[in-house]
Amino acid sequence: MGTIKFDVPDELEDRFREWAMKRFGHKRGSLGKAGEEAVSVWVAEQDIDLEITPAQNPILSKRGALSQVEASSTDLKHSVGEMLLEEHRAKRDTDE
Repeated sequence: MGTIKFDVPDELEDRFREWAMKRFGHKRGSLGKAGEEAVSVWVAEQDIDLEITPAQNPILSKRGALSQVEASSTDLKHSVGEMLLEEHRAKRDTDE
């Protein structure tokens, strides 16, 4: 069996210890069981991400697509709304 050691922020460590004890009890090996479960879940998620191609998972194909944009997501959302409203008004005005 291998050993993995890494540092985490104090708040995360406290929450991890609290949940490990709630789930596995206040006995020897509780942290190890919780750590093994956490790493197993993370690895399984990575395996799923690798198995799904960007064509199957549109979220993966979009990651980083807007990294060069300096506007916030809220600003982008509002600008899209304004753009759609302008298109609607233009179409409405030409139909009359």
